[in-house]
Amino acid sequence: MSEDIYTSILLQEDREEGWTSVYHPKVEARMLSPWTMEAWATQRLKYAGGTFDIMLRDNPLFRRGLPWRHKLHYGATFWSYLTTLWLPVLLLAPVISLVTGIAPVEAYSAEFFLHFLPVIFLSEIAMVLACKGYAIQPGRALALSTLPIQLRALWLVLQGKRPRFPPTPKTPVFGQGRHHILPNLCLMFVMAGAGIYGTVQTLRGAESHDMALLITNLFWLAWNMAAVGRIALAASWSPDTAPSPAPTEETANVHDFSLYR
Repeated sequence: MSEDIYTSILLQEDREEGWTSVYHPKVEARMLSPWTMEAWATQRLKYAGGTFDIMLRDNPLFRRGLPWRHKLHYGATFWSYLTTLWLPVLLLAPVISLVTGIAPVEAYSAEFFLHFLPVIFLSEIAMVLACKGYAIQPGRALALSTLPIQLRALWLVLQGKRPRFPPTPKTPVFGQGRHHILPNLCLMFVMAGAGIYGTVQTLRGAESHDMALLITNLFWLAWNMAAVGRIALAASWSPDTAPSPAPTEETANVHDFSLYR
């Protein structure tokens, strides 16, 4: 399914021909991105299913001719998709804490945050430097939003089913495919319910709940809900189909130049 990645693997392991890959950051050509939720979900299902298929059935990490640096990059790609396995834990941990009153750590003390916050802060700095200024938050939010789709793709591959997905729709038909956001909406409903329940229990003075647990997990919960709910905003988007104004003499050069940017 992911024939582009698989072709790269076959070329890069061919040491006799000396094929290699070079990262080129400038835009040389543009492609048509998905305009609708149906097209977007179809594309993401193909990407995830194809990657899991290669990882489980012809993993490049075990190819002898592939240089170790290439293996490291392919391993990072597989690892990013494997986050599907532990993302549910990170998403549901504050829900469980707010409902049961069981904290994911032994105590929300000043000592805990003195150890925890520097690790998070330095990790964020490392990510920003490694990504050379490119925004990383949209990618994180996308990973959370596509969790149900990636879980479905992994389940299909584990069942031994050949990844056979329809091509990404090229003709935009807006209003279709919104059923893909139902798992996200259900998850947000559960999160909101847990937040309300935890708040009520804390205000009632329940022994299992305290203010430190409530504040910490509400912040965590709000962060998760903002990421999961991002796909709901995307589902309601539609492009401006109004015709562009004809270029005037003053804007003609700017309009022409924009075609080559």
